[in-house]
Amino acid sequence: MADTVVHLQQMVEILQALNVTMTQEQQLLCAGQVDAVRLQAVTLEKENQLANLRHLDQRRRDAAPQPPYTDPQQAELWQTILTLTRQLHEMNQHNGELLNRHLSYNQQAMGALQSRHGQALYGPDGQTQSGLLNARKLRI
Repeated sequence: MADTVVHLQQMVEILQALNVTMTQEQQLLCAGQVDAVRLQAVTLEKENQLANLRHLDQRRRDAAPQPPYTDPQQAELWQTILTLTRQLHEMNQHNGELLNRHLSYNQQAMGALQSRHGQALYGPDGQTQSGLLNARKLRI
């Protein structure tokens, strides 16, 4: 029983930390221009927290008993976990919508650039292409 309480407490702590991380993610996605480096760091932190949470949840499942818990402390911790999980699910949905908006905006911007500058902005060699697609470059 003590192991179950410890696992549940650790899960609550990770969920609370995940809430902070996802709030940071949301702030980055709500900024006018997304800081891709910071967003990647926050995403990696979120992935680590979720991996730790999965590990703890598996340890909780391997221990007995399973929810619903009759012990008041376990029941209270489990209720906290359920509440946090619901909140984080909603936040994750919202962050996903924000990310999709940014992706859509970037795709529209790329489409506008490509329509103004032809099909390709850069040639296969990574250099910008001029109007003469098959012209050879002369080096002196």
